[in-house]
Amino acid sequence: ADGSIRPGPVAWVKEELSFDAEAEPLDFAGCSHPASSTSVRPVDVAGQAPSGGKGCLAGVRILDLANVIAGPTIGAYLARFGADVVHVAPTKPLYSPEITVVYGMAANIGKRSILLDVKDAEGRQAFEALVAQSDLVVMNCTPACLERLGLSAGALKRMNPQAVLVRFDAWGGPNDAGERSEHLGYDDNVQAAQGIMTRFGGGLGRVEEHAHIGTIDVVAGIGGALAAAAALVQRLKGPCLGTIVARASLASLGQIVQFPFCCGHPDALRAEAAACATRAGPLCRGEHALLRCYEAADGEWLMLVASLRPPQSAKDACSEQISLASPLLRRAVANAGASDSANDFDASLCSELASVFLDSGMSADEWSKHLLAAGVA
Repeated sequence: ADGSIRPGPVAWVKEELSFDAEAEPLDFAGCSHPASSTSVRPVDVAGQAPSGGKGCLAGVRILDLANVIAGPTIGAYLARFGADVVHVAPTKPLYSPEITVVYGMAANIGKRSILLDVKDAEGRQAFEALVAQSDLVVMNCTPACLERLGLSAGALKRMNPQAVLVRFDAWGGPNDAGERSEHLGYDDNVQAAQGIMTRFGGGLGRVEEHAHIGTIDVVAGIGGALAAAAALVQRLKGPCLGTIVARASLASLGQIVQFPFCCGHPDALRAEAAACATRAGPLCRGEHALLRCYEAADGEWLMLVASLRPPQSAKDACSEQISLASPLLRRAVANAGASDSANDFDASLCSELASVFLDSGMSADEWSKHLLAAGVA
């Protein structure tokens, strides 16, 4: 009501009907259809998965057709909790060895694997037999891709009425109505779209990728695993007419990375953007003078965490506490205290502390001991 920009869902569960009708979000409080003791295959949380896993998901079978990083992370994370995950890989690799092998060492840990061509008649038969035995089928693709592969929610319903579809993509949202919802995308594409590259690079004149992999991928995969777990809980409440679909996307989880910079009242966001103009980019050392990295005389760095809030004056409790660590720091705080405003004090204190730490002749380790002795992290 006040015009604030609010974050959207990061993960969600809905029911997709197999006939031509709009998908309806599921009510987490209960299912509108009466439960039946024979309609849902119970999950044996006390037993062991065929692969020997133990945990709250022991007995849950997952068929994983995901690739690259974020999608496979869903199954890898669920495997940590005891789920039996079978990773289905194509007989002809879709990506280079760097992606399928190197990235796969982390993204496919804890899984069994099989090579299948789901477009081949024999491979398709084997695939459908695996689907029939699975609780979850995980894929990272667009709805159009699912249709081309014959793996839509309706097709899955016919293969296994109780299976949950876990679908992950780049740009999707709860309504899948966005202009990019059918577009492919990767971590770096979403970084660019959500302003992460601009923030990390320091401005529009110097956009820079924030790490080549994993800025959004891994947290997005964990978001997909959260949706999958919620879908399993929903399934246990009783049968539904359609297929239960667990959803998340790179764009939905990317909100977490950008949350402080894109959510809130527009006036407050503009003020924050102006205030942090010099606190962005690869040369950024910290938020303010007392939450910052400083170089010491030995060339090593120390991270000062004296206060989460910017200092206002030399009389602040945090400013006075850091003065206790050394006469040199006491003099730095006093020198900065001559500033006319809080912003000037912060900038002046930052400069004074940088000079003290660098020119004092003390190592980063020695400074750490002095600061810790004064109760400063």
